[in-house]
Amino acid sequence: MYKQLIKAKLIKSLPASVKAVSSTHKLLHASLLAGVCFYEDDAGLEYIQFFDSVFFVLSRGADAQAVESKFRTQANRLQSLSKEFCFYQASGDQDEEVISQTLRGSKSLKLHDGNCFASEDVKAVFAEKGAWVYSKKGNKHFDRFVLLYLLAQSYNLHSERQLEKVANAYDSKQLSKMRDLKESALAFDVKYYFSNPVLSDRHQGRQIWCLLAGLFEVAQLHDEVKSQIQDLSDAITSQLQTLQEQRYKRWESAFWVFGALVGLIALF
Repeated sequence: MYKQLIKAKLIKSLPASVKAVSSTHKLLHASLLAGVCFYEDDAGLEYIQFFDSVFFVLSRGADAQAVESKFRTQANRLQSLSKEFCFYQASGDQDEEVISQTLRGSKSLKLHDGNCFASEDVKAVFAEKGAWVYSKKGNKHFDRFVLLYLLAQSYNLHSERQLEKVANAYDSKQLSKMRDLKESALAFDVKYYFSNPVLSDRHQGRQIWCLLAGLFEVAQLHDEVKSQIQDLSDAITSQLQTLQEQRYKRWESAFWVFGALVGLIALF
């Protein structure tokens, strides 16, 4: 039923023992692809690093039990976080109920234009915890779906972390931190963020990205981060200006009182 299963877990950082490997993916814009790095270790696990800040460990297997065994073997040295995704490479087409059971363990997933991509050579269904893919073009094509899915998740993870930093900067009322966040957000956008990161001549890849970006609201979350940074930066600036104006007024009042006292003393 399934030719391959890939499990991807979010981890805190890359193990020191991993070795960099060259990427065969050429569908992303060059500046973004430079920020997506691939590694492997002696145990056969693969790693993908996005933007120097988001890390996944990948394991391949013919079935879930084989993959889970690999993860248990490496559990002591991997600092895994809660997010985990599964990607199923089907050996043939399946109906909605089977796909739903695969991705959700229930019949609740309904296939529609917002979560399903279909063409002459591929059918793919995306859900919150992974994807089901039937492709006539083999493993390499399947790996592209995994890459684009994890890229969408990485964009959102980066945005979520930025929102946390924005909230902390606002709580501390430190304008310098907010300025650093604005500069960081600008640098991230210049290097890594594209409304469609797939090259214009990769038509199917661009269509798949549009579906993923819409399903996971990538642009909305990204724009919310930028808006929050700007709004809270303005709020902190306004508060600091108000405090400064209050200081000036207190100094003016003190000088006025001091001048009045000097004038009274001069009369006597």
